[in-house]
Amino acid sequence: MDILWIVDAQYDFIDKKGKLSVNAPEEVKENMRKALLWAKKNNLAIGYSLDWHNEGDVELSEKPDFKDTFPEHCIANTEGAHLISEVIDEDIRKNCLIVKKSVFNVWDKTYGAANKVEKFVLENNPSNIYIIGVATDVCVRYAALGFIDKFSNKNIIVIEDAIWGISPQTSKATIAEMKSKGIHFKKLTDL
Repeated sequence: MDILWIVDAQYDFIDKKGKLSVNAPEEVKENMRKALLWAKKNNLAIGYSLDWHNEGDVELSEKPDFKDTFPEHCIANTEGAHLISEVIDEDIRKNCLIVKKSVFNVWDKTYGAANKVEKFVLENNPSNIYIIGVATDVCVRYAALGFIDKFSNKNIIVIEDAIWGISPQTSKATIAEMKSKGIHFKKLTDL
């Protein structure tokens, strides 16, 4: 069963009032919703990664460098850590994987998320793993590169009009890097 992997589609990242908003346009949020509906219609397995922080996490800093550290965001059990409504479907939530992480990389073995994601992929044995979410140049990058590294026999496909990055420059460079590693990019209308 193919997989749709939804990366960090949380209020603090996507909502204009979020603590670390990437200022994703409404069109991107709508495309995330459409991708979820497409996945549901085509019986894809759904997985989510959530940034889920507690006070003192290594990624959080009062003096962030915006490379390895960032201001407070997605604090556990706050509104900012919750998924945006466009990627929530109660039917899907009953049968999906939700992985909470306190670092950028869902494949970081320190906190156990990587084992859950790997098991989810092995159980579903997909031909294709589709990726949507934010931020292109941070967490989407880590997720996609991890999938292609661990599952090079699978098609890793980023739905390019359902992602958004921190900056156009770093997003463009990140997309080029992902393409050079064999990750495919498709528009939602091409699915």
